[in-house]
Amino acid sequence: MSIVLIVDDHADICKVLARLIRAVGHQAEYRTSGEDALTYLRERVPDLLILDVMMPGIDGFDVLKAVRQDARTAAMPVVMFSAVEEPEFQERALSLGANDYWIKGSVGLDDIGGRLNEYLGANGSSAVRRPKRRPPGAAMPDAQPHAGEKRRLGSSDLYVSAVIFGAWAIGGWMWGGTDERDSIDAIRASIDHGVNTIDTAAIYGMGYSEELVAKAIQGRRDHVVIATKCGMRWDGDEGSDPWPQKDNAGRDVVIRKNARPDSIFHECEQSLKRLKTDVIDLYQIHWPDVSTPVEESIGAMAKLKQQGKIRAIGVSNYDAEWIRRASTVAPIDSLQPHYSLLTRKIEKQVLPLCRELGVGVIAYSPLERGLLTGKVTPDRVFPPGDHRATNKYFTVDVRKRVLEALERVKPIAQAHDATLGQVAIAWTFSEPGVTAAIVGARDAKQATENAGAMRLTLSDDERRAVRAAFDEVAGSLAE
Repeated sequence: MSIVLIVDDHADICKVLARLIRAVGHQAEYRTSGEDALTYLRERVPDLLILDVMMPGIDGFDVLKAVRQDARTAAMPVVMFSAVEEPEFQERALSLGANDYWIKGSVGLDDIGGRLNEYLGANGSSAVRRPKRRPPGAAMPDAQPHAGEKRRLGSSDLYVSAVIFGAWAIGGWMWGGTDERDSIDAIRASIDHGVNTIDTAAIYGMGYSEELVAKAIQGRRDHVVIATKCGMRWDGDEGSDPWPQKDNAGRDVVIRKNARPDSIFHECEQSLKRLKTDVIDLYQIHWPDVSTPVEESIGAMAKLKQQGKIRAIGVSNYDAEWIRRASTVAPIDSLQPHYSLLTRKIEKQVLPLCRELGVGVIAYSPLERGLLTGKVTPDRVFPPGDHRATNKYFTVDVRKRVLEALERVKPIAQAHDATLGQVAIAWTFSEPGVTAAIVGARDAKQATENAGAMRLTLSDDERRAVRAAFDEVAGSLAE
């Protein structure tokens, strides 16, 4: 009887695979982290290793490299698998010495038995051979959908985590400053706990947030989807809606919405330099610029994609009319709207349209700048430069009403051994049509807690109960 070791950070997927493997006469064991897999492999060598690509901490690629560098395990067959059909993952896996690459999907018992026999021989014998490499798209057993699985973004080839790290706050601007070490640690903690996407913007800290992102992902670029935004200029006098502000140094600046083609091209080059990358995975226009026809703006984005400087086109804060107009020029892969238990405007027109057009939705402010964590008490005072001090969501009355609503959500949080913030995040990314929730964090502890929301799967009844708890306060804020 041959021994197969399965490594996946989702125990439910391991159990499904193990059950099928045992049903065809082999022994199956599993580990739920790269660290535990390496410990296992130091003590014994299985006949076959089935290895998930993306895991927190030591990921599948790291385990594969260690296997091929160890003389004891160098010849051991290794199959890598992923929830997504990602050519870059497959190419990397095969280049590092994987024998095969599978995509999770429905497959019958006879199929999995045949595939195992390619590696283990028939009738459970341990005579292994190195098989031909399977083409992309080969399926393998799947478990019940899990919030931790990566999700395809619109019609693009990008797959994002259900929680996206939001890098507005670490830019410091409008948040009363920032600590560089804490910010970098926050991003790295997010990645370590399963977040694979970081959303930033040129305007966040006037370039500073993008620079911090580049420092945080140094050496890990291949594991991260970078999303950034253009269209808000602080360094020129063209554009619409002038907005007097102060930069991080306290200097007066005037910010304008500028989505003119020449401005988009310029901003893209600057972001590529600050992010220290040769391609931006998701490039988004931050706000509608009424001084520029949207068709011209999207035409510029399409040109950047043709040039290979960006991989996907996104927009942010667009209404239904603007989305329709934009979609006539080029496929729009994502929309970034404000959406939370307290802010539901997009449910009327925008969200249904995105579902119709196949536009991914990555919602920002699902925690309403911390309000839905339950940690913002009525007596809290915000420091100078923190925009929440004058925001209507943070009046003393609203804070009290939000805390009352959160009390009604506590039983659900306790049932999942989760925080109130995690429930609010999970509710957001579980709503029909929503791909992911963008959540900010200013230190590693916050980032780790936010990422933990991906382990939650709320039932339909729980989602309805959470929504109902906030109906009244959300309605009043929408007036």
